[in-house]
Amino acid sequence: MKWHRALAVCGLALTVSVAGCKGRDAETPPAAASAGASAPVASGSGAPDVGQVETVRVTTTGLGHTPAEAIDQALRQAVMQVNGMTIEQSSTQFKSVLGLAVGRDPLTLSSAGFAELVSQSSRGAISNFKVIEISEPGLTERMIKATIEANVAKYKAPADQGKLRIAIAPLRVDSRAGGDTVRIAAELRQRIMDALTQSGRFTVLERDFAPELGDEMDRISNGQTSADQFAKLGQGLGADLIWFGRVNAFEPGRRANADGEGSAPGQWSVSQKFVNVTTSEVLFSNTAKGDAGRAAGERVQAMESAVVSKVVADILVRLYPVSVASRDGHNVVLSQGGQSVSSGTAYQVVMLGNELRDPQTGRSLGRTEQECCTVVVDRVTPSLSYGHLEDVKLKLDDVPAGSLQLRAEIPPAPPAADTKPRKKDAPRKEESFGPPKSDSNW
Repeated sequence: MKWHRALAVCGLALTVSVAGCKGRDAETPPAAASAGASAPVASGSGAPDVGQVETVRVTTTGLGHTPAEAIDQALRQAVMQVNGMTIEQSSTQFKSVLGLAVGRDPLTLSSAGFAELVSQSSRGAISNFKVIEISEPGLTERMIKATIEANVAKYKAPADQGKLRIAIAPLRVDSRAGGDTVRIAAELRQRIMDALTQSGRFTVLERDFAPELGDEMDRISNGQTSADQFAKLGQGLGADLIWFGRVNAFEPGRRANADGEGSAPGQWSVSQKFVNVTTSEVLFSNTAKGDAGRAAGERVQAMESAVVSKVVADILVRLYPVSVASRDGHNVVLSQGGQSVSSGTAYQVVMLGNELRDPQTGRSLGRTEQECCTVVVDRVTPSLSYGHLEDVKLKLDDVPAGSLQLRAEIPPAPPAADTKPRKKDAPRKEESFGPPKSDSNW
């Protein structure tokens, strides 16, 4: 073909790139290629890890009836290889690049000017573009093949994105629940989200402000933000698990009036279940119940705290049991804080043994447990807790700290009962009007 002979005669560098036309080495080192990317958060800086945008060097091949069609297909493959189909279909930067090659001859497609056009049209989403080879159809191939190289911007997710992703559904309210349950249900949901976020074990997904989040993604897609931000498109996370809750009852109760009448006991009841989004499997389901606080002004707040504490504890015990992270004698550091444990509260501690499997199905039955001791929590931080061990029944010298896990909360001992019998409505003792008895102390 004429275009193929022309390339061979002219010896055109089918490797011309934007970097070359600016006097830089075409083979830009990876560090230099990523110079325009968002800088990673420094370790220990205290700033949240929200991910970063970096560039990835790719080599792709496209097929077409003309060189232009082949290069256009290679560009499309480069985009999809790095960011997937969603980006290629939704991003303004990529849509503007696809189709640029149509109608251009092979010499133009291999020029520095076309490489610059690709970078400008994509607003930096594709950079350091160059054509490696354009081959004409062979005896068995009827399509022209084009091979290109390019730097494509890519969003690098936060380091902790591997955590379980959960969504907390709005709590439903039983029509017979009583009280201001609609408002209380919203408060419970927010407090549960706060507690699970503080535990550091989950990625808690926001669903209430989806329209506002969508508007920000639209700004990126429409090219209203910096060039490298397009790589954030299509990175929205889907939930692994969804928590569902229902408020069955929430009655603070009434205190008796001055005459001792009109009292009513307070109580709360919340049903909950955790569902695997992929399989719709219910991982666990139960109903938690409790009574009201002691003082009238504390009842609603105490009941809300009790609900949140119970829900979060159930979730963590089943998915991430609290364990002893380190031990110095009988002083220990626990692997969780926040609302997973309570200061001043005692918990059972067990030592984990070997894993057991069902002999018929081969399914894991869990690890054996041996009663170890009691831990009393002395201080709680957002991510860790500090406490001490009591009633130790095992020799702990050779026990790895991670093998000790917390189990049920130990309720406080009831106050000692008054064993002295009291007479009900005992008759009043007759007063004596005789001479006073002598007192030896006078």
